[in-house]
This record gives sequence, C-alpha cells and structure tokens, in this order.
Amino acid sequence: LYSGSPHDFDPEDEELLEGIGRDISFVLDILRSQKQREATEQLLIESEERYRLLFDTSIDAILLTAPDGSIYGANQAACQLLGRTEEEIRRVGRNGVVDVSDPRVSQALEERARTGRFRGNLRLVRSDGTTFEAEVSTALFQDKEGHARTSMVIRDISERTRAETALRESEARFAKVFQNSPNAMNIFRLSDGRSVDVNDAFLELVGKTR
Repeated sequence: LYSGSPHDFDPEDEELLEGIGRDISFVLDILRSQKQREATEQLLIESEERYRLLFDTSIDAILLTAPDGSIYGANQAACQLLGRTEEEIRRVGRNGVVDVSDPRVSQALEERARTGRFRGNLRLVRSDGTTFEAEVSTALFQDKEGHARTSMVIRDISERTRAETALRESEARFAKVFQNSPNAMNIFRLSDGRSVDVNDAFLELVGKTR
C-alpha cells in the first residue's frame, strides 16, 4: 500500500491505512458471524431431522397441538390408532379425537394449564365414532418462534381396562359365592397356615369371630 520513503509518509496515509484496517476487520467479523450462523442453522436442521425421525417411528401415538385445541401434526401411530389421516386429524382438532363428554377432559386441561403437564386416562374417539380408553401424557412448551405448543402421547389401554374390569367382576362374583355358601370355607396361606379369609358358615362351625 505504501512503498515510499519513511520521510515522505503522509499522516493522511496513516488514516487511510487505519480505515482500511477497520474495513477489513469489519468484513472478517461479518464472515465469522455468517459462518457461526450457518453452523447453528446446520445443527438446527440436524436436530429437527432427528426429532422428526423419532416422531415418525415412535410406536406410541403422538400429536403436536396447541392449548386452543388445534392439531399441527400426527405421527403414523396416531393415524392408525384414530383411523384418520394426518390431514383429517389436523382438520377435526382436539374436539374430533377426544370425547368432550368425558368429565376428565376439563380436569386434564385445567391441570395442564396450571402445572404445564398432565398424565392420566381419557376417552378418545376413532373416525367411526367408537370410543376407547387411553392413557394420555401431555405437556406445554414453546416452539422456536415462541408460540405456545403442546405435545400429546397416547396409548390405547382399552384391552387392559377391559381385563381389569373383568377381574374386578370375577372377584366380586367369587366373594359373593364365598360369603353366601352354606359350606364352611377357609382361605389360608400354604406357607404358614394363616387364614386370609373365612366365610360366615366357617365362623358358625368353629364358634369364633372373623
């Protein structure tokens, strides 16, 4: 930039050199910022790809929703469980997949609004109108634009619920037969012979209280 004698150096040249240096430094800062921004964007893309892979391949039904009941996404498991396409699920919204007559719905929404999350059982609706019992886990979060969003993980527990109901009914029938039987009956542990339960006929026979 300057090849003359030191004695011929003009102060204005020094100011020019300082200005050029500042310009070069400014350009380098821009390039560094751009490189960092590109690196951040690449990490974000990779993170979103990993998330999408987990979302799509999860065996649990997952819905991406908003507090107002809008649905923005549904994975394949959710589509199969609800008998709808993702587009249909987005169109019908929460009121189309959750049985709004279930009194637990308002309690669940209140708890999520208050604590940021809810986990419990709710009654859901398939596309044909049939309902089923489901275990639902839902939580509030903010997306990268700062909008309030909610996640909803659903597991069909209708078979488990039916089995539990059948077991309770079976136990109730057994208890009724056991207590009303005219034959003396004693249920006891094999390990130590201690009585677990006896019926009224047994108490009559041995003349003792339960």
